[in-house]
Amino acid sequence: MANNKSKSSSFRWIELIVGTIILLVLGSLYAWSTYRGTLVDEFGWTIFSAQFTFSISMMTFCIGGLVSGVISGKTGPKIPAVASAALMFAGLFLSSMISSLPALYLAYGVLYGFGVGLGYNAIMGTIVKWFPDKTGLASGILLMGFGISSLIVGKVGARLIGEIGWRDTFMYFGIAFGIIVLVLSFFLKVPAPSDVAGLQTASSKKSEPFAELDSKSMLKTKNFWFFFIWAVMLSAAGLCIVGNSTTFADTICNDLETAATVAGVISVCNGIGRVIFGTMFDTKGYRMTMMSAVALFVISTVILLAASFTGNFAVLVLSYALVGFAYGGVTPTNSAFIAKFYGKQHYALNFSIINLNLFAASYLPQVASKLQDMTGSYNGTFYYMLVLSAVALVMVLLIRVPGKMSAKDQ
Repeated sequence: MANNKSKSSSFRWIELIVGTIILLVLGSLYAWSTYRGTLVDEFGWTIFSAQFTFSISMMTFCIGGLVSGVISGKTGPKIPAVASAALMFAGLFLSSMISSLPALYLAYGVLYGFGVGLGYNAIMGTIVKWFPDKTGLASGILLMGFGISSLIVGKVGARLIGEIGWRDTFMYFGIAFGIIVLVLSFFLKVPAPSDVAGLQTASSKKSEPFAELDSKSMLKTKNFWFFFIWAVMLSAAGLCIVGNSTTFADTICNDLETAATVAGVISVCNGIGRVIFGTMFDTKGYRMTMMSAVALFVISTVILLAASFTGNFAVLVLSYALVGFAYGGVTPTNSAFIAKFYGKQHYALNFSIINLNLFAASYLPQVASKLQDMTGSYNGTFYYMLVLSAVALVMVLLIRVPGKMSAKDQ
């Protein structure tokens, strides 16, 4: 028995590695800003219309996650993961042949975004079940892979665009990403009860959920909606800069490849931040974690304004590092909050529902894009991020400790 538990305990780390690699590929969706400038220059589109591609991809990402949550709960992760590989390939391959905005919206926005959503939820919903004692840490490591992807893909993509053009870059990425996700999807396994028995020990009491609620019951609680709004505000604030990271950096660097490298600072710190915030949730609880994310957003946004006004490269790098840490705190908190407040039994679907915050959040950065078109400056975007952070702060203060309220108010 002890030997079997040891094997299961070792196997779960293999599953975590496989899941992290897949999410590293799926996170390529966030490298959009690497392509946007080139497409705008070639086709003469406005920033607003081109950036809407990213908003569409965020919306379809959420829908894909919801569909995946339903499918994974019935069939396991392999079917949605294989479908993810096929759609990612199709979306990027077709993106390489576009000549109009509607075609780009369909290829990159709909197909690619939906495919990433399918794979994302299948991986998260499966791997987290292997770690009932370390939910925050496991979520953080998985999401670190998702977060640092834009650094790698952005850097490689910027170089490939300069050498072979954006069309071939899209095509080669589509082939490579599709193959990697397809092959690794066959290594995914849902843990049996015996695989995780004994992991939830007395020493890991803090990780026990407050309740086991299905999606219908979860949606009736006030805490869910307070948290949902918190996630919308901070996700939107993060997307405001993530979607413009390379282009804003280029206004200071005046070199696309250097700008993509600097934008990668967000990805690195995003990845590190996901592990840090995931661990913080396990050890310090939800309130400290959520408050810390808000505080970092405020500080990083103020420094972004300083970078904009001074044009100082060092200040730019510092601002990107801090905004990366701040944005990195949102996604592992989403995962850990749902597991802590509403349990593991219905986690896959509940997690896909909380991820719908990105659906709502994807609209809000369009306000920032409109401000950029109107003023020719990114400063309006940064002031807007401060407003979003203020609303998030109010939501944190409204969430109450479940043990001090009635079940219907949790």
